[in-house]
Amino acid sequence: MRTKLNISIFQNGLLLLALSIFLLSSCGNKSQSADAAAQPEVRISETSAILTKFNFEHFGSYDLSTWKLMPKVHQGDVVLEVTTYTKDGSKMDVKESDMGEGMYFLTYELTGPDGKVLKTRDLSLTTESDAESEKLPVTITETVRDYTVNPPKQFERIQKTGKLHRELKPLPTAATGAWVESTAEAYFYPEDNN
Repeated sequence: MRTKLNISIFQNGLLLLALSIFLLSSCGNKSQSADAAAQPEVRISETSAILTKFNFEHFGSYDLSTWKLMPKVHQGDVVLEVTTYTKDGSKMDVKESDMGEGMYFLTYELTGPDGKVLKTRDLSLTTESDAESEKLPVTITETVRDYTVNPPKQFERIQKTGKLHRELKPLPTAATGAWVESTAEAYFYPEDNN
């Protein structure tokens, strides 16, 4: 009888030890995941808001250094640089335009393997009007549009700053403040999203 009791205690002890190891290893994995999510953003320069490693709210988490970098393209009369990254059939276009002291625009556009735009994220630093491009305050607007849901959703937040964007070092990569959620308009170039 005593031997059966000792074996039962021993088996329960092993079971408890195995359960403890499982729980501790699960906690370790969660910690590692949290550390991975908390890794810092990677910026290309202090004068650009382009990040190659980021976790943008409502847009997603991406490390573009693991994507294939395509040749940079300059488009239009206004200086617009487009950098394209591709991976597994998906494409991320990063479009940047610096238009003087008071105006800066940046767009991330994620396209799926089927060629449809899934999400866009715009960051703009602007003044009240083009004619007053050197006047303060500068408005930082961050807008994310999600076309993966029906109806499409838009998330936007706005911040004011007392400096022109070229005085902001490093250049902000996001606005601060509360998000305002609404229904997004149809994609700007609907022929590209059929």
